Amino acid sequence: MERNGFRLFAILFLLAALLWIAVGASAAPQVFSPEPEYDFKTAMEGDSIKHNYIIQNKGDEALQITNVRSSCGCTAVTPAEKIIQPGGQTSVEVIFNTAGRVGKQSKYIYVQTNDPTSNVLKLTISGDVQKMPAPEVAVRPYSWNLQNLKIGETRSTTASVMNLGDQPLEVIAIKPTRPGIQAKLLGPSTIAPGGRVNMEIHFSPDPQTSIIRDQISIETNDPKRKTYSFLIYGRIDFEASGLAVSVIGSHPGPETTTVDLHFHNKQNTPINVTIPDSAEPNKATVPPNAMRKFSAKVPTSKMNETQMSDPAGDIMGLLKLEISLPIKLTSKTPQAKSDAMATTGTLQPPPPPPPALVPPADAQAQTE
Repeated sequence: MERNGFRLFAILFLLAALLWIAVGASAAPQVFSPEPEYDFKTAMEGDSIKHNYIIQNKGDEALQITNVRSSCGCTAVTPAEKIIQPGGQTSVEVIFNTAGRVGKQSKYIYVQTNDPTSNVLKLTISGDVQKMPAPEVAVRPYSWNLQNLKIGETRSTTASVMNLGDQPLEVIAIKPTRPGIQAKLLGPSTIAPGGRVNMEIHFSPDPQTSIIRDQISIETNDPKRKTYSFLIYGRIDFEASGLAVSVIGSHPGPETTTVDLHFHNKQNTPINVTIPDSAEPNKATVPPNAMRKFSAKVPTSKMNETQMSDPAGDIMGLLKLEISLPIKLTSKTPQAKSDAMATTGTLQPPPPPPPALVPPADAQAQTE
C-alpha cells in the first residue's frame, strides 16, 4: 500500500513538473494590432495625414519594439514606447506627407519586435490624394545646344514658356547667368492654363571660357518649381576662329606632367594664351599668321582628374585665349624634348607641321 502511494506521488510530481515546463516554454510575447490598415479616404495634395496605430502585447512576456521603418521617406513613424508588458499596449504615430503625390496611395510601416512567431508587423496607410489646382511651368525645347560657335559670334533663338497646370502662370522674372545672354518674353507675363508664350534669346560667348555651360532662370508662381532652368551648352570652335592647338607630346611625372603644345595663329592679330594650371612662365603670345611651341608644366593630379572626367581625351580648362581652350590629345606617346622646347615660353621660328598631327600608317591601321 505504501509502495502504491509512493508511485502515485511520483506520478503526480512528474506530471506537475511536465506541466510547469510546458507552461514555461510557451511563455512568449505576441504582437498584435486591432487596426493594422488605415484608409484616410481622400486628401488634398500637400496635406499631412496623421494616424496612431495601436500595438498590443497578447503574450505573457514583455514585447520589445526593436525597429520601426516605413516604405517611403514621405512617411514618418514614431513609437510611443518600445517595451510593452503582457496585456499592455502602446501607439505608433504615422505622418504621411502627400506633397508631390497624387492619385491612389499606399504606404507601409514595418514594426519589428521580439515576437518569436511573427517578428514583423505590417501596417498600411492608404487613400486617394487629389491634385491641388496650380500652375505648372514648362519650357520647350528643354535646352539650347550651341555647336561650332566662333569667337565674338552672336546667335539667337526662341523657346516656348508653357503652362501645363490648371491655374494662371505668372512669370515673375527671367534671369540669365551673365550679361552676354539676353532673354525676354514676346507676350504677356501671365499665361493661361494650356497656353504658351515665346521667349526670345540672344547669346554671346563668355570671353573667359571655351566650354559653354550657361542657363536662364525663369521664376514663376509654380508652387512645385519656383525656378525653371533653361540650359545653354556647347563649345567654342577655336580653329574656325583662327587658332589651332595641338598636343605634340606629354611627359608624365610623379608630381608634374609636361605637356608640349603647338599653336598656329591664322589670324592677322596676335593671340595671348594663358595656362592657369601651369607653373610660371605660363603666358605666351602667338604672333599673327605664325606657329609657336610651348611647354606647360601641369600638376599630374590635375591631368589625372581631367582625363578621368573625360576618358575620350579632351582636356578642358588648361589653356586660356581670353577664354579656356579645349585641347585634343592627338598623340599620347611621350616624345623626347628638343632643345627648342627647353626654353619654355620663348618664341621659335615657325616649324613645319608636327609629325604627331598625322598618325603613322600603322597607327591608323590599329585604330581601324
